[in-house]
Amino acid sequence: MIEFQAGVFQDVDYTFDHTTKHTPARQRASVSASGVRGQGKEINMELNRATEIAEKVFWELKPCCKKIKIAGSILRQKPSPNDVEIVCIPDTKQLFKFCEIVNRWRKIKGEPTGKYTQRLLPSGIKLDLFMATFVNWGAILLIRTGDWEFSKKFTGTIMPLHGLRMKDGLVWRGSEIVPVSDEADMFRLVGLEVINPEQREARIL
Repeated sequence: MIEFQAGVFQDVDYTFDHTTKHTPARQRASVSASGVRGQGKEINMELNRATEIAEKVFWELKPCCKKIKIAGSILRQKPSPNDVEIVCIPDTKQLFKFCEIVNRWRKIKGEPTGKYTQRLLPSGIKLDLFMATFVNWGAILLIRTGDWEFSKKFTGTIMPLHGLRMKDGLVWRGSEIVPVSDEADMFRLVGLEVINPEQREARIL
């Protein structure tokens, strides 16, 4: 799934750097070929359409972000996504432009200067946009990728067993903030191997 961090290549399905010129068509091909087997062409089209919409938002916001990734049910390659979820770290030097772009979409709640905003895209699909930092990127991405039951069990049951808790979007151990720069850090903190997004269900924890 599309991920971008300024100046850095990362080991994900598709990673985008500001110096490269990959096209979204490659990712659409990946979703169509690898994700929704046996579900029928109509469901494939639903996932592809949602992915295309998410990619459009991704490319619009990318120049204004230090890091950005499509998350949620699209990242998990679920057959019928209900919305678009994106996690990003806005570039403070581009914050005005970032807000300008987000505010073009009809506001449901929240502001682009905060931690979360929900918008209605021209396609009629809702966008859930989460603003993270380099300190909590891994935590926010894991939680917002889901699914909901997986995230609830991970944060509410698994983390406390290891002396960790989530508060205000940050990982805490006692009175100290624990930096989590990527999802691998979150899994490592609780003694787990990284679980691929499409396999994340509460029953496997």
